Amino acid sequence: MYKRILCAIDLEDMTSGRKVLARARALSEPGQTRLMLLHVLRPLPLLYAEYLPADFDAAELKSAKQRMTDLMVEMGEVETGFTCTARRGTPYVEVLNEAAAVDADLIIIGSHQPSFASKLLGSNAASIVRHSTVDVLIARNRS
Repeated sequence: MYKRILCAIDLEDMTSGRKVLARARALSEPGQTRLMLLHVLRPLPLLYAEYLPADFDAAELKSAKQRMTDLMVEMGEVETGFTCTARRGTPYVEVLNEAAAVDADLIIIGSHQPSFASKLLGSNAASIVRHSTVDVLIARNRS
């Protein structure tokens, strides 16, 4: 049984986020498993940084954490122990860094239909699977 499950949530794809949480719930034991939600915000281009308000980054990170909390409430997970973290950076790097930081024993990620670019360069999911030191579960959206 898994004790610390890191759920990588893409807040731009709530269908995938719900699928990730459903898988986490199926694999968790109430009172025994800690769910840790992570959303990774894309890096901000430096060219735009001077035009943004000083608190833009902090506000975006706070908003992402609130949206993840709202998702947990929507899914009826109010009583379970969970944390919400938002990071800014390259998704696969930040997921792997967070998994190491929280000592996760399972990472659950969603998967998108591959684009032309991801077929050439590789996807975040493929990079996470390739470089993870813990189990990785990919929650697919079946159409």
